[in-house]
Amino acid sequence: MQIAMSDIRIHTCNEEDRERWDQFVISHAECTNYHRWSWKHLFKEVFGWPAIYLLAEEGTTVRGILPLIWQKCLLRSYLSSMPHLKGGGIVADEPEIEKLLLASAIEAARRTNATYLELRHLIQHDLPLVPRQDKVGAVLGIEADSEERLRRLEKKTRNLVRKSLTFGMTAEFPLETALQTKKGDIVALTVPTWAPALALGFGNDTSWRASRQKAQCTSTSAQTTQTVISSNVQYFCLYQTARLTYSATLISTP
Repeated sequence: MQIAMSDIRIHTCNEEDRERWDQFVISHAECTNYHRWSWKHLFKEVFGWPAIYLLAEEGTTVRGILPLIWQKCLLRSYLSSMPHLKGGGIVADEPEIEKLLLASAIEAARRTNATYLELRHLIQHDLPLVPRQDKVGAVLGIEADSEERLRRLEKKTRNLVRKSLTFGMTAEFPLETALQTKKGDIVALTVPTWAPALALGFGNDTSWRASRQKAQCTSTSAQTTQTVISSNVQYFCLYQTARLTYSATLISTP
C-alpha cells in the first residue's frame, strides 16, 4: 500500500513514546539492540550526553526511528547513532520515510551546531551519505560447543577464563529494590543484551522459554526481549535440552 509522505510526521520523542519505540524495535528485523530506548538514559547518566530520538509516525502507527546522541566535547560536538557502539542509524518501513528521518537529523545537526552527523548503519541504505573508509566491521560466529569457544581465545585469556571457572566464579547483580514474592509466584528474568548464554547437551527434562509468539519459534533474527514495564508478551516457545546460564537468586531472609 502506498502512503503519502504528507501523512508522515517526524517528531522528537519524550518518555511517553518509550513503549511505542521499543515495540517497533522488537518487531522490526533491521533494528539492533543498540536501537533500544534504554541507551538514551545510559548515555545521559554515564557521559552527560543528551539524546534526540526521532520518530516517524503515520497517525498513531510508528513507521520509522532514528536514535541520535549529542556528544558534547570541549571545543565541538557531534550527533551520532550510536557512539561507542557497533550499530544504530535509521530504520523505517519505506525508503521515503528514511529520507524524511535523514532530513530531520540534518536539521537537528544544524540546530545543535554539530560538527558532523554519523549514522552507523549495518546495511546499505539508498541515502546521500558519504561512507567512512577508515573503519571495518568484523563478525565472528559463536560456536555452540563451549570448548570450541574457549579454543578460539588467545592462550592467556583462555587460561584466565578456565581459572575463574575452576574457582566457581560467578557475577551477581542485586536489585536496587527487593522484589517481594510468595510461594507459587513465577519470576521471569529478562536481559536486554540478547546474549546467547546457553548451556547445551541436557536431556528433554531441561528447557527454557523465550518471549516469542507461536509462529516465531524458529525465527531468531528478530529481537523479542520483554523490557517494557506492564507490557503483555506471549512466552510460547519452549526449547528443550538447553538451559540459560543466568538465573535469579531467592534470599528468604534478607
